[in-house]
Amino acid sequence: MNSMFGVITVQVILFLVGEAEMQIVYPTNSAEFQAALDKATGGTMITLLPKEYIGNFMIINSGTNGNPIVISGTTDQEQPSRHTIISSGKGTAFTLRGDFVNIERLTVENGDLAFDVDGNNNNLRQMLITNVRCGVNITGNQNTVAESRVDSVYGTGIFIERGEGNNVRSGQLTSLFISDQACCGTVSSTKVRDVFDVQGQRYTIQSLMVAGDSYIKGCGNSFSSDMFEGKSFVSPCNDITAPSNMFKSLRKFIVT
Repeated sequence: MNSMFGVITVQVILFLVGEAEMQIVYPTNSAEFQAALDKATGGTMITLLPKEYIGNFMIINSGTNGNPIVISGTTDQEQPSRHTIISSGKGTAFTLRGDFVNIERLTVENGDLAFDVDGNNNNLRQMLITNVRCGVNITGNQNTVAESRVDSVYGTGIFIERGEGNNVRSGQLTSLFISDQACCGTVSSTKVRDVFDVQGQRYTIQSLMVAGDSYIKGCGNSFSSDMFEGKSFVSPCNDITAPSNMFKSLRKFIVT
């Protein structure tokens, strides 16, 4: 046991691969949390306590496909209202530059941007993002935001600024923007309260429910089993090299 971080090292036997070392870290304050991020390698598990961590945190280290870095929040079982909170006050709460990092079960609040995801193959799961100007900004590839709620956001819920293969699944969002530099991802089983704007290409969009207005400007996107409660503004595809958008089995679609 390391007194600074509370580090427990466990030998994990992988019968077909060999031996791997897993390190479990319990940071007790913001400085320890950032220090743990700086030292993390594939297989590191950073478990945060049910308390508030204040700061602008960053991870540049990477895990691997079979051995990711895992960062998870916790909830006090006796007092469920006590859980892990990341608060930046201003700026970006969490900057993710590494690859193969899984972050789960966090509340992020009070800042300009909750997550800046510039790495690849990262997963954000079971997030509650509130009272920030922008929830998640994605510029890497093959990243996924799943089972998350982005609420009380003054600007954008999720902005997929660029990259290939980025995904949104089972979310509740204030808004969702997919730029014309984004390609080939998926949006599924997600509710959008205000605005949905897709300018990207070749996205598969299924079981999406939009309460506000929708702007469909990209090419080669596939829509199925979606419900657009507000007005939908569909622009013609001007790229002769790309196929037109496909619409199938829409539950409600009012084109303006």
